[in-house]
Amino acid sequence: MGLDRDKANGAHDVQYLASVHHYQQICQLGQGTFGVVVKALDLRTNQEVAVKLLPRGDFVRNYKTYVKREIQHHSSLRHPLIVSLKEVFLTPTHLALSMEYAQGGDLFAYTLGHKPHGHLGEQQARWIFQQLIIGLDFCHRRGVANRDLKLENLLLDRDGRDGTRPLLKICDFGYSKHEMNSSAKTGVGTPVYMAPEVILGSNKYDAKQADIWSCGVILYAMIYGKYPFDAKEPRFARKIVAAQYTIPTNVPVSPECLHLLTRLLVAEPSQRMSMAEIKVHPWFLAGLPVGALEMNDYLMNGLGPLDEYQTKIDAIVEQSQVVGHPGEGEWMCTL
Repeated sequence: MGLDRDKANGAHDVQYLASVHHYQQICQLGQGTFGVVVKALDLRTNQEVAVKLLPRGDFVRNYKTYVKREIQHHSSLRHPLIVSLKEVFLTPTHLALSMEYAQGGDLFAYTLGHKPHGHLGEQQARWIFQQLIIGLDFCHRRGVANRDLKLENLLLDRDGRDGTRPLLKICDFGYSKHEMNSSAKTGVGTPVYMAPEVILGSNKYDAKQADIWSCGVILYAMIYGKYPFDAKEPRFARKIVAAQYTIPTNVPVSPECLHLLTRLLVAEPSQRMSMAEIKVHPWFLAGLPVGALEMNDYLMNGLGPLDEYQTKIDAIVEQSQVVGHPGEGEWMCTL
């Protein structure tokens, strides 16, 4: 079974940002279970941005912990391979997160768009995977596990059609968790990318190692154009828990790549390849630009505390639990 994507639906002409004079809405980019993402022009900078809109009122009240974490964690991750969170503001109906706009689309469309096979060549997949690991390594060093890594949440700042190599951007920290919070035990994420320990509902699990499993699913999908586990099969969850997947024989893949892939998709977290092991694996290191692994060391220097904007974030999330509060659209939390 190949890759599938749920279709976004809903009215595309709703002007969500009509009350906010700093932004001019251009179009709707997508609609999910929790909110809408629109493309807009920031009239102060003349730059295009993506604005994620979460419904004010009951939604924020019911998911307040996740909303606060998303803003706090995302604002702490300043990195070339992570979508930048610029500011948070209120409209009469939504809590809005203004982010860097990645014009190359997402990795799901990029992978499917490679004709005629609908998957990437090994060299292309390695370049994307290298960027994913470096960006995720920065997140983990900041103490943040993403917990929802998937093709759709990996954006491309450029798609490589102009002859340059695509530049990856990790986005969406709605399910993220910091290691200083309570231990990860909630089964969140997208089922086809979930690690066995998350599917099992383990009392506690290492969220960073669960991210590593998701990286294995992403690498498999890029190379083979399908998921290692088919969500439409009746024993889908059991196969994930047992790490029971097959390696297609119709796609030529180097032994080094297969070694890395099969060490990522290991059911037992303690036996699964670690971030440190990935970064010294020969397949990962091949063709890696000089200084790429040292970049995170440089970026970690001089960073502010994770809760640098906590007071602002608490205030705007509290106000967003009330719909249509006076002054909406003018109250902005610049990060």
